[in-house]
Amino acid sequence: VTLSAKQVQQLHDRKQQATLLHKSSKK
Repeated sequence: VTLSAKQVQQLHDRKQQATLLHKSSKK
């Protein structure tokens, strides 16, 4: 499966958001 640059970026953004949410919820 070939991902377009846009899809890769979206996946990366989602990953970062999830990580940020996880970190902030730990506080």
